[in-house]
Amino acid sequence: MGRSIVFLILISLLILLTARFYVYSLGNKVSDGEQIEFEARLLSQVKTTSYSRSFSLNYNGERIFVNLPLYPPVKYGDKLKISGELNQKKLDRGEIWVLKKPDIQLVTEKFSLLSPIYSFRSKAVEVYRSYLPSDEASLLLGIVFGIKESFSESFYDDLRTAGVLHVIAASGMNVSMLGALLAGFFGAFLRRQMAILLTIFGIFAFTALAGFEASIVRAAIMGTLAFSAQILGRQSWAFFGLLISGFLMLFISPSLIFDIGFQLSFSATLGLIYISPFIDKIFRIRKAPVLRAVSEDFNTTVSAQVATLPIILSNFGSYSILSVLTNVLVLWTVPILMIIGGITSILAFFFQGFGIFLYLALPLLMYFKFIVGFFGKFGGQFEIVSLPWQLSLAYYLFILALFAKKFK
Repeated sequence: MGRSIVFLILISLLILLTARFYVYSLGNKVSDGEQIEFEARLLSQVKTTSYSRSFSLNYNGERIFVNLPLYPPVKYGDKLKISGELNQKKLDRGEIWVLKKPDIQLVTEKFSLLSPIYSFRSKAVEVYRSYLPSDEASLLLGIVFGIKESFSESFYDDLRTAGVLHVIAASGMNVSMLGALLAGFFGAFLRRQMAILLTIFGIFAFTALAGFEASIVRAAIMGTLAFSAQILGRQSWAFFGLLISGFLMLFISPSLIFDIGFQLSFSATLGLIYISPFIDKIFRIRKAPVLRAVSEDFNTTVSAQVATLPIILSNFGSYSILSVLTNVLVLWTVPILMIIGGITSILAFFFQGFGIFLYLALPLLMYFKFIVGFFGKFGGQFEIVSLPWQLSLAYYLFILALFAKKFK
């Protein structure tokens, strides 16, 4: 693809996105104290305590937080009719919308194409919790499906303090591994084009399982573009795929530009594309398999954190100086846990007794918990009151200049 064509495409996308943001700015906005009523499908994880349930929904491009009693019960994938009063709540790091005195009704559906996927997800949660201790089950659910619920407060704080909270959020790594496994499996007995089409379908199904998280949607779009390019006989272009996925997500939901998860996901992927090769040349150890695996985890961690540091400091005000070491010590377990958890989920969907294979993951989960607990208690965080936007801009301009050759 010639540079002039690429430039024309990028300019066209920029014009379209600018027009979309302009139309969005003129649209209906929510206001404090407004009475609302709408229908939505629950695609965020329901967080359950001993006395309440909470979740979030999208309304007019805004994320609305809802807190309910334990009854009526709601679950992932339900279609809901919601009404209540919108209230804006100020937090230390920004403002959120909450629904006051919500009234929730379950909308009955004859059939949904996604119903089997929702059933599979619910079954996986049930099996994991039947065979594993609470924190270990929650950890594996987070690693495999991005489900974040029922963590003990102390373990969740350790994950955050140690700088590995991202591990329990389904990410592009999940999509990449799934795509590779499915492509290899289907390619063993099907024609290449059919194998790739089934792989794309599998990626879409996983996106639904993970709750359409921003990082997963972005990675799914990129993966779909990459596999589609294989069908068309063209080489995949990671940076162009990232831009296309970001454009599609922002065009559909412009408010995502303010979503911290989207910002972190997009920036981290840029880091893996452009910063990772540079670090790889410096630190990559190509002989010993164990040392090579450690260097790859180090490479991935540093690349992502260099790209996201200003966003982390601006929104959370703290950073763990030991997070790189912690990530290197635990990231190698993630692919193994994903494979064990994923295969067991499929088998246990048909017969719950296959959940016994989850015991194979237990030693790794206990190791993961021990490392996180040790470094979580050790601390090593530094905090800042605020990060000027000028400093963030200067930081990214420096990074851009440092790796400018890769854009040529």
